[in-house]
Amino acid sequence: DLIGVPRDRPSPAMGARLEDLPNIQRQPFAAAVRELIEHGVDVPRQRFPFTSLFGRSTWLSGEARAIRAADGALDGAVVVLSDIGREVALESQLEQARRLELLGTLAGGIAHDVNNLLVGVRGNASLLRTRCSPSHPDHHIVLRLDQASERLATLVDGLLSLARDGEDTRAEIATDAAEVVRRMPELLQDLMPALVRLSIAAPSGPVGAHISRGHLEQVLLNLCLNSRDAILSGPGAGTVRVSLRRDTEAP
Repeated sequence: DLIGVPRDRPSPAMGARLEDLPNIQRQPFAAAVRELIEHGVDVPRQRFPFTSLFGRSTWLSGEARAIRAADGALDGAVVVLSDIGREVALESQLEQARRLELLGTLAGGIAHDVNNLLVGVRGNASLLRTRCSPSHPDHHIVLRLDQASERLATLVDGLLSLARDGEDTRAEIATDAAEVVRRMPELLQDLMPALVRLSIAAPSGPVGAHISRGHLEQVLLNLCLNSRDAILSGPGAGTVRVSLRRDTEAP
């Protein structure tokens, strides 16, 4: 089983020397075993990747000890190999979980710092909005500043949720995807050059989606910007179309 030979087939490893097996001979462990046989140097426990004769990939743990006669002369050796593929996979999963935990902690720290700065930005944007009447020539700039700070607050909230729970629990809250799509021109008006047109199509009524508003906006922004870059690096002019329809077959 260890070298991947089916039980109903003869093993090409039977009677062969360890260092002669093609899937072992390239491993440092084989050289260490050869050193043991020639000079009696014990081989401490080692871990190494291993591919069986029939292509099964795993990890092995190997160690070897010399067998000595009463007078101390080398009389043989014991080599022990164990399949530790499952243990290595579990260790990898644990390491990934630790990295995600560290990432959540880092995201929480950044979100708190950004949120502290955002309080001042949103407060000043609100103050400007009250002082700048709709007829003022810069009123649209104030509105865009307010909208941008609102989107940033949504992203910060998502980071804080990730840091608290390890995942964005707001994804279970229904978001009106139609409203998000209809607002795409506002989000992209400063990011689309004149040669790239933006076409939006969405139902007039609400369309529920189980995703946070911030995540949906981010996904759509990324798709639109990628499309913009593809157009600019290719034909140089074109249209980015964002279309939303209601799935009548959904439960």
